[in-house]
Amino acid sequence: MKCNAADADRYSKRAIISMESKEGGRVKRLVGKSVGILLAVWLLPGMLVIFVRMSGFIFLPSVEWTSKANHPSIVAGLLPAAYLSWRAWKAMDVTPIGDGKMAIAMLSAPFFAYFLGKNLVAVALPMTFAIVAGHQVELSFTVANADQWGDSKCRTPVELEGLPFLFDTVCRVRDDVRMSLLPGRPTVVTGRGTSLGLFAGSLKARGESKKRNRIRIPPDAALLPQNTSHPGRPPA
Repeated sequence: MKCNAADADRYSKRAIISMESKEGGRVKRLVGKSVGILLAVWLLPGMLVIFVRMSGFIFLPSVEWTSKANHPSIVAGLLPAAYLSWRAWKAMDVTPIGDGKMAIAMLSAPFFAYFLGKNLVAVALPMTFAIVAGHQVELSFTVANADQWGDSKCRTPVELEGLPFLFDTVCRVRDDVRMSLLPGRPTVVTGRGTSLGLFAGSLKARGESKKRNRIRIPPDAALLPQNTSHPGRPPA
């Protein structure tokens, strides 16, 4: 009887431990799933703004917003990057990373997450306001470079100072317009948006004649000269 009682007590303890282990496993899976959903929601806006940019729409966050949002955007990028770094470190204990592709994916994921997380604050927020509550505005920027040829995806670009990567360039600008844009000099961009940023509609060198230097930016990002002629009007 004593033996049976001891066995029953031992079996009871094992059952309790098994139930606790199963319950703990369910909690871990629930927490892991919730964190995964939160991470996807956190990074999705950063991916969407890149898709918008690659579709040919030129969005420029304002210099003022970029400056004010610098520290919050860094934090927004570090959070998912730190989480994915921790997950990668934990995975090394149970998953061999001898495969080169697996190793590259695990090492590059935190950097990609940092970039997307940063875009959430630096680009996605002002772009959302521009879409929802945008109106015709003018914003000032500083020219960084206007004499590069670019590549097949962005020819004859004008680069602007102090803006996030991928959202600091206007493509397909006419050479005669670019000649009037000097590095370190201000330029004015007009388009639909708010004080936080805008979808570029036209660009001109500040302080220069609108007839000579204003250009139009259609939705496909091709820059065409604005028609300033008035048929039938006699010259002044």
